[in-house]
Amino acid sequence: MISVFDYSDYRGFINAKIKENAGKRGYQGTLAKYAGCQSSFLSQVLSSNVQLTLDHGAGLSEFWGFNSHEAEYFLDLIAYDRASTKSLRKVLSERMEKAKTLDDASLKEKMAQVTNSEELELYFSAWYWAAIHLMTSFTEFQTTEKIAKRLNLDVAMVEECLGKLAQMEFVQKVGASWKITKKTFPVAKNLPLQLMQQKSWFIKANNNQKFFSGREGNMHGTVVRVFTESSYHEFSKAFAKFVANFSSQKDGAPSEVVCLSYDLFKV
Repeated sequence: MISVFDYSDYRGFINAKIKENAGKRGYQGTLAKYAGCQSSFLSQVLSSNVQLTLDHGAGLSEFWGFNSHEAEYFLDLIAYDRASTKSLRKVLSERMEKAKTLDDASLKEKMAQVTNSEELELYFSAWYWAAIHLMTSFTEFQTTEKIAKRLNLDVAMVEECLGKLAQMEFVQKVGASWKITKKTFPVAKNLPLQLMQQKSWFIKANNNQKFFSGREGNMHGTVVRVFTESSYHEFSKAFAKFVANFSSQKDGAPSEVVCLSYDLFKV
């Protein structure tokens, strides 16, 4: 599978992805949809000096299932091409070189044996790990192709993720099907993992709002208001109880993977 870290030009990476998926009808049109632009505009970008915006890049990052490290690197590639000063290009170039050296997002390297803490870091590094894991609990989504189609991800990447999830004993392959073995969602117990998990799902929520806001049951928004100290205390207790009930909800055979992402804090 192509790694974004092997590229120093975002157009070269996009063209490589298009070539890799040449057998998929309408692939470039799908890229344009997730980027939030017309297919003709994307064609101009790939063949001229017309530039993508960072918003376009964020949409593509979500489609390819990038984790936060990969998404940041891809957005830096776009920012570098758009930069108009040498000083900004220098900052971006140094940051990208550092990212290449660390390459914390490389799936190939993550396939090596890792400790339990490293497995959790991988699991929380991108939203699609949990989504793929939980999708295998549905009988209608227990093949690589069906999971990839439902989540709008590359089949090859989903296959690699399932293989790693099997090593972690979250799923197992039975014949041609992938079936869930651990039905509980791992808990991010320390701040770095919590921040990693929150950031990865923020990317997914942002693109869900852009492309699937009309889907029944989807809700996105921000509310800022004033409380008295006592009323805020009561509200926060009630909200914590709601979150606990949401996390332990059991209502028969599942049919949807649902994310509740929240921030409740005093300004």
